[in-house]
Amino acid sequence: MPTGLPIPNPRPSSRAGRLALAGRRLSGGWTLFGYSLALLTATHWPMDFRTERTIGGIAIDHVVHGLLYAPLAMLLVGFLGQRAVDSLWRRWRWMIAPAVLLAAAALDEWTQPAVGRSCNLSDWIGDAMGITAATAVSVASALVRRRLARPSPTP
Repeated sequence: MPTGLPIPNPRPSSRAGRLALAGRRLSGGWTLFGYSLALLTATHWPMDFRTERTIGGIAIDHVVHGLLYAPLAMLLVGFLGQRAVDSLWRRWRWMIAPAVLLAAAALDEWTQPAVGRSCNLSDWIGDAMGITAATAVSVASALVRRRLARPSPTP
């Protein structure tokens, strides 16, 4: 008796199915691109958002960094999850997405002094916290969906 979920055909055979799959991938890619561009613009806008106010001992600025990078992590994990079932990108998306985004967040922080903003390790740590939390939620969500989709064993 086979265990696990049946693997759907990663490449639809009909033209309409291929077009629908391409449309979903394209819309996910454009959403990811648009949010990335908005985030890059917001983090390079020439003003300093720093505030000394805290929430539970954590600076509000770091919470904002985490909240801005969390949706980006979810979008990238989802976008990579739209690849074919047998794709390396899909299988390793929960490691690829955080690695790419942590590097992008570091580059983002490193380039901010060019527009008069500050480059802080604590801001990058806030970014990393948001990326890590969103990736953990994505993994947990996928595990729950997989568990709920699995047929219950018959006695």
